[in-house]
Amino acid sequence: MKKSFLIVLTLILSISLAACSGNKNGNASNTGGNTSNNNSEGEVKQEPVTITVSGYPAETDKTGRANFDARIKAFQEKYPNVTVKPDTWQYNAQEFAVKMAGNSAPDVIGVFASEGRIVAERGWAADLTELIRNWQYSDQYSDDAFKLFEFNGKRYGFPKGSYVMNIMYNKALFDKAGVPYPKAGWTWDQFIDTAKKLTNREKGISGFGTTGKGGAAAWIWSNFLYQAGGEVEKFEGKNVKAAFDSDAGVKALQFYKDLRWKYDVLNPNALADGADINTDFGNGKIAMITHGDWVVSMMMNQFKMKPDQVGIVPMPVGPSGKSQAVQGGSFEIINANVTDKDKLQAAFDWITFLETKDEAVKNEQERLAELKSKGEVWAHVMMRPYKENSEIYKGLKEIWDANPGTFVQWPTELYNQLYASGHPEPPVEAQAWYTDVASVIEFVLSNKNANPEELMKKVANDFQTQVLDPYNSK
Repeated sequence: MKKSFLIVLTLILSISLAACSGNKNGNASNTGGNTSNNNSEGEVKQEPVTITVSGYPAETDKTGRANFDARIKAFQEKYPNVTVKPDTWQYNAQEFAVKMAGNSAPDVIGVFASEGRIVAERGWAADLTELIRNWQYSDQYSDDAFKLFEFNGKRYGFPKGSYVMNIMYNKALFDKAGVPYPKAGWTWDQFIDTAKKLTNREKGISGFGTTGKGGAAAWIWSNFLYQAGGEVEKFEGKNVKAAFDSDAGVKALQFYKDLRWKYDVLNPNALADGADINTDFGNGKIAMITHGDWVVSMMMNQFKMKPDQVGIVPMPVGPSGKSQAVQGGSFEIINANVTDKDKLQAAFDWITFLETKDEAVKNEQERLAELKSKGEVWAHVMMRPYKENSEIYKGLKEIWDANPGTFVQWPTELYNQLYASGHPEPPVEAQAWYTDVASVIEFVLSNKNANPEELMKKVANDFQTQVLDPYNSK
């Protein structure tokens, strides 16, 4: 879910992704951040090539533009035969299909992690399989990093940042209540039991906190939809159909209703927003919340929680028998209309220009200096694209190990568990879906007599007729 309170940063490297699941505003962008070397350090072709790249910051964003311009300058110094033309257009689903049909989309495009299936099946993204395979650093990247843009054995995007949602909990509240810390594989029933034991109305403590208004409410609830075995959409040929009013969808909505009215474990303000929830968690008024990647750092920096007071655990296992959690982030793709071999290579070189050990270490050292100057720590639970035995990862870990007071490291086992639980966001009109379903979440959390089945049927019908049918007709 592309919401304002979740900022998805580039994996490991320090450059922020202005567009993705972090900034949940419906626009994804390339950044003046990570890109990589050519697939070899050898001969560089000298045929003149021009590429257009999306995500150029607005004129008012002077710092962003300066960083992007610096990236262009550095790239063109290495590849003097390539001219890079930045485009201020940033990805959004409503315009992308039109631009592709009119052949006016940039050559390199930053997209949400949720768009993988659409851009692949509709032939909008170039097949990058061979380019990635021949790239000199390909063996240092984990296969999991490409999962959301890999279909039928082919890769259509390059990862630029990823998160998998999880449960963050306050260990101090668990200890005071005498409740064991949750472990991977815990079930819905165990989640409920844990939340009940942690809830203490006399002390103003809620076992679980969740936002109840705006698109973020549906984004968080979708974790439980997937855990129940449901999906937001299904494909029938090239048409997309609403699927979230299934038995699993109703069950997930009933689960939310029960958390509120039957078990009374949620925050008293049912319509709290993300900032409210984070504040209450940081102040010890909520024991567990859903979490993407960056909020844990905020808890330690803004609310002065110590690293050993914060726990992270995968989402619970639902009726489907699986732990499922929203996996989001950003990828960069190459326009499928780019067929010239030299231009295709130049576009890939742009995407991967800074993806080297030297650049990764340089960026992390800059991050370290900035954090120390502010007296802050870095505890993000970002998904790692690198294999642990890779030179890039080893270079980064040397910095982390040498600065334990600045970098909080999470166990490798946790990352493996999160990757295994990752579920992509809705591939078609995700933002519209979040907005539509938010009204249902708000109603269920505000009305004890709400009927989950009736609500789901109605919102699914509305989403189909007002959003998906027009999309299918394009």
